[in-house]
Amino acid sequence: EYGDHQANFWRDAESHPPSNAETVQDFHQRIGEAWALWQETLKGQRVLLVCHGGVIRMVLAHVLSMAPSKAMAGFQVPYACRSQVRIDDTEFGTLSCLIRHGG
Repeated sequence: EYGDHQANFWRDAESHPPSNAETVQDFHQRIGEAWALWQETLKGQRVLLVCHGGVIRMVLAHVLSMAPSKAMAGFQVPYACRSQVRIDDTEFGTLSCLIRHGG
C-alpha cells in the first residue's frame, strides 16, 4: 500500500516523513529537550537508559551534533544495541562523546 514510502523515509527522513506522524525535526527536538533534562537531573551519575532505536538515534544525534536525518540513515541501531556515551562538565562547557555503539 505504501510502496517506497519507507525506503524514502530511511533515505531522507526530513523530506519524507511518515503519514500522520511527527516530523523527524520535531522528534529530534522533543528527544533533545528530554536528553538535556536527563543530563541536568542525573549529572555525575552512571545511568542505564533503555529505549527504542529511534530515541537512541536522536540521542546520538545530539551527542555527535548530527542532523536528525543523518542520524536516521547514518548508522544502524540493531536489536539489543548498547551505546555508551560520556558526558563531562568542564571549565570549557559540557563535552559529550560516543564511547562505543553496537550489539
